[in-house]
Amino acid sequence: MGEPISIYYSVNAIGPWTLIGTGNTDPTGMYTVSWSPPANGTYYFRADFSGDSNYSTSTTTSAPNSMIVIPELPMALVTVIAALALGTLQVMVRRIKKRT
Repeated sequence: MGEPISIYYSVNAIGPWTLIGTGNTDPTGMYTVSWSPPANGTYYFRADFSGDSNYSTSTTTSAPNSMIVIPELPMALVTVIAALALGTLQVMVRRIKKRT
């Protein structure tokens, strides 16, 4: 509990690494950090623990379990896509009905 952790990100598994934040673990050994990616793409994460009197230094990297950031679509675009999909479906249903 209360162990210092540093979290970094990179666009590839070997770096360079950019610091996201530092903090201390909670009583369960967990640490949470909020982060917004600078751009769409694939990101890798690294957690560093500098060690203490009970534990040695440790580093872990998320690769190959990376996070892929996908852009959020504006609601107007989602509405247009949904309308186009619904229109296409209606045309297909009408054509099927004409055949039967």
